[in-house]
Parts: sequence; structure tokens; C-alpha cells
Amino acid sequence: MKISVIIPVYNCAKHLETIIGSLYRSGMRDFETVLVNDGSTDDTDIVLDRLSGQYAELRVIKQENRGVSAARNRGLREAKGDYVFFVDADDSLEPGSLADVNVILENEHPDMLLFGMCFDYYHNGNLYRSDPVVYPRAGVMSTSEWAAELEPLFRTNMLSPVWNKLILRDVIISNNISFREDMIEMEDYLFSVRCLACCHRIHLMDRAVYRYRQAEDERGTFNRLWRIDSLSRYMIPFYEAAEWFDSRHGAPDKVRRIADEIYAMLFREQLRYASPKQIRIAAEDMLSGTRSETIAHADPELYEMLRRRQYTGVWLGRAISRTRHWAAVQVKYRRSLRKTR
Repeated sequence: MKISVIIPVYNCAKHLETIIGSLYRSGMRDFETVLVNDGSTDDTDIVLDRLSGQYAELRVIKQENRGVSAARNRGLREAKGDYVFFVDADDSLEPGSLADVNVILENEHPDMLLFGMCFDYYHNGNLYRSDPVVYPRAGVMSTSEWAAELEPLFRTNMLSPVWNKLILRDVIISNNISFREDMIEMEDYLFSVRCLACCHRIHLMDRAVYRYRQAEDERGTFNRLWRIDSLSRYMIPFYEAAEWFDSRHGAPDKVRRIADEIYAMLFREQLRYASPKQIRIAAEDMLSGTRSETIAHADPELYEMLRRRQYTGVWLGRAISRTRHWAAVQVKYRRSLRKTR
């Protein structure tokens, strides 16, 4: 069972050797690596040329900068494997963690294989915290079984990312599934849930395989969200996915509730670093949209403050929360330095 590892690359020259090396140390065999250079402006070209000379299974594709979804779609079109595995260029895999993955694929023939991950937190370039997330169940699950556990799977981060999954390429191609190139946040969740809706058998591995590198600049998600004109309108495809899921499995409420959780999460993140003026803009969009009751249910106190136009109070609460978070990071970072001495 050949695996196509698809890696979108944009200005990640300093991480490329780590991720490529970790693929080979993971124990995975019979795989190709498709790297899509999405218009990088650093030394990515130089590093990719060197790596191409080292690894015969590595293919490099260049395109103008079009974003991570376009790069993943391009890699998917170029992939030749039975399964596809989307990996981010600045992450890595645990050594030996996928030693038996080919045996699982050959014996079980799942439509999708999911595994656990570690979220690695860095400060000043140093790892100070690592949080493993593993679903407390292993083995094959039928459609009825995974559908019953859809919300627990989401809340343990099994659904949202694409980099903790190997997906049968025929599932993607035959159902015409692709990444939405007009979306810049949680587009991987939409891809994952559409793939899952077309799966009959999934296999869960109860081990942390993938190491996800959390960005040190925590304003990244905030900045991306403020490139969205209207968050309430941005959520429309997530609720459309619930209807599409219903057409296949007759269980729309679970996917709708997940969409509600995503909306509440993104809305809070939109306010995290916002100025009082930005908070007013976000509040007006939320209150005039069709899902304001979602925020009212998820965070009644915040909803009431926004409804009463207490924007400065919301801003102050966010500022205090950020300060506490910064202080907690400093404490954990200093403790981690003491442990390594």
C-alpha cells in the first residue's frame, strides 16, 4: 500500500530537513513525498534541491504563491499512492511511530487511519511544553460506531486537522473532495469531515505519532480572522457541511453542534487581541447574523456585554487574560530551562 506524503511549503527552509528526516525515521515504508513549493522567497529552493539529491522518493513541484489549500490540492493531483498523508513543513513525526502502518493498511484496508499527536509549544526557539492528545480507543470502527462518537472525536482534536490522518485516495477522488481555496481558517476541518462522511471503516491508533509545532506568534489566527469580512457569513459552509453529512448519514445535529463550537471558538479568537473598535465590528456582525444564539449559549456573559455595547469592558477582560497567559508561559518556560540544565 503506497502512501503519498503531501507537504505544502512556504518559507520553511529551516524546518525541511527535520520533517523529511522524521518521515524516514518514523518507520513508514513504501511512500513518496510530494513537496509543493508555494512561491517561497527564502532559501527553500536551495534546501529542496539538496534534499531531492538525497532522497529518490522525493518530488518537488513549484507554483506561484496561492495559499496552503491550493498547495495541498496541487499535491493531491500529483499524488500516486493508495493513501494520502498531509503533513506541514514545520512539524515532525515520532521515531518508529509508523513502523506498522503499512501492515495495518494491507490487513484492514480502512478508508481512513487516524492517530494521536503532540502539541509542542516553543518560546524563544525552545520547547517548553508538549501536550500529547490520544483518543482512548484503538482498532477498526464501522460507520455506525464512529458516527456515534463524532463529537468526542472532534473534542479530542481527531477531526479538525488533516495531518493526523491517512486517507484512501480513492475516497477523495471518487467523491470529488478538495480543499476550499477561498477559506483561510478551519478549511482542513471541512476537508476532513467531508472525507469522513464518505468512509465506511476507519482505524484508530492509540499513540501520539505527529508532533505539531505551535506557532510562537500567537497572533497568527487573530490576524487571519481579521482578513475575513464577516465571520458569521464565513461559517455558512460549515452548516452546509452538516446538511451534506445529513444526506449521507441522517445525523445533522452532531455536525451542527460541532459547527457551533467552531463558530464560538473563532469568535473568541477574533476578540483576543482586538481593539475596542474591532470588538464593536465583530459584535455587530455577530448580532446581525443568523447564529447569534450560538454565542449567547456558548458565552452568555460575553454575549450580554456585547449586546449592551460594553466594548471597552470586553477589551479590558481580554487584555487581563492575555497578561495572565503571558505570565504562565514565562513560568513554564523558565521551569523547562531549569530541567534541561
